[in-house]
Amino acid sequence: MLKTRPKPFYVPKIERLRAGKRMTICVGILATDGVVLAADREEGDEYLKVDRGKICQAFRGSTPTGSIAVTGAGDGAALDEISNRLVDAFSKREMRLGETAEDAEKILRDTHRNYYTEAILPFPYNERPDYGVLIACYGGGLGKRLFSTAKLSFNSHVDYEAVGVGQRVANAWLGKLYDYLPVRHAVKLAAYVIYQCKGTVTGCGLGTDIAIIRPDRVLESAAPATIRKWEDAFRYLQTLERNAFHYCIGVDDDAQLGRTEIGKESIASQLDSVRKMFKPSIPQKSEGQQ
Repeated sequence: MLKTRPKPFYVPKIERLRAGKRMTICVGILATDGVVLAADREEGDEYLKVDRGKICQAFRGSTPTGSIAVTGAGDGAALDEISNRLVDAFSKREMRLGETAEDAEKILRDTHRNYYTEAILPFPYNERPDYGVLIACYGGGLGKRLFSTAKLSFNSHVDYEAVGVGQRVANAWLGKLYDYLPVRHAVKLAAYVIYQCKGTVTGCGLGTDIAIIRPDRVLESAAPATIRKWEDAFRYLQTLERNAFHYCIGVDDDAQLGRTEIGKESIASQLDSVRKMFKPSIPQKSEGQQ
């Protein structure tokens, strides 16, 4: 007689709510007179996205004075905690006058690595959080610096860097357009790179925040209304670039094109129009923004 095997007991898989992920795009730019940090405002999971700021700023009033701004991509809760720890490390007493820049940098590096070892490791981490941050500093024993993290690494940069899902796109644009600009122009470059990522990379979107770090200044940021005005101007750059390209390759004035305004005079007029759209563009002091 054949024995029938009992049916296996079915245990449903319990799925937890997905943690908030900041897929995001963040860029840091070293300027002649400061450091610019910019990030989009989209945070979400596969189902929902919300508008949320991602830049944490602080001003150190005690000697040596200085400012720090931190932003990043990855798990939202981990980013919030490491951002606060880095800001606290920048402000604590060990960052005192007479300390070398190497010692001050080591404090930030150790803060990141200690937290990463504590909260993220060991590998593999199928459900463990992960993050990458950008750190902009001016003063506080460090001078003018831009750092980035990737897992346990902690790197210093002499020009620019990006983190997040749009990192490759952002670094490609920065590679084309970066120069050692003053802050008043670097903020527009940062806004343009974020704008390009928001338009082409899934997970980047909504608004843009820009923090400005300069010596002996309180916290500064670009006004949201000003950034929106710049983004309106950015939409015209694509048309201007197409018109300039066709002019440079020798398209004649009598060519029948549907989207291009042919002629040097037309391009010069468009250049003047777009340039006017970026004036005035004075960054505003933040009022209690973190």
